[in-house]
Amino acid sequence: MIRYNSQLQSALSPTDGSVQSYNPTWSGTGLAFTGTPATGYYVKIGKVVTVQIDVLFTNVTNFGTGQYSLTIPFASKYHTDVYGGSIHDVNATVNHYSIKGHLTPSSTSMTVWSLKSSAQDEPFDHNSPFVLTTSDKFHMSFTYICE
Repeated sequence: MIRYNSQLQSALSPTDGSVQSYNPTWSGTGLAFTGTPATGYYVKIGKVVTVQIDVLFTNVTNFGTGQYSLTIPFASKYHTDVYGGSIHDVNATVNHYSIKGHLTPSSTSMTVWSLKSSAQDEPFDHNSPFVLTTSDKFHMSFTYICE
């Protein structure tokens, strides 16, 4: 019985370093799209989780007006910022803008922020750091400690 339970636990939450897919939820006030624009992958070893998220704007029907957020695969243990993302402004000869995520303890929700020219954080939304179009996209890759 103990062996079966440990095998079941491993199947539900692999910690062997293998890449697992998950379905991140991309949300924001008034944001609307068809299909699933966000795809995600993670590797979990113990309490350390490394995440890769890609979001394509191809099927966005309304970029909304509020700050964007994404879900992460496991609740964060700590209040922290994660760096390692970029928004691609394809209509401007592919300019890239840095973004980061803000994690809250015991939550799987991550707010997404861009950086102002003064290095101050500003909410990533439909017109910051630039006006988004369906040709644009963003991705994030980061590591955090889960509960």
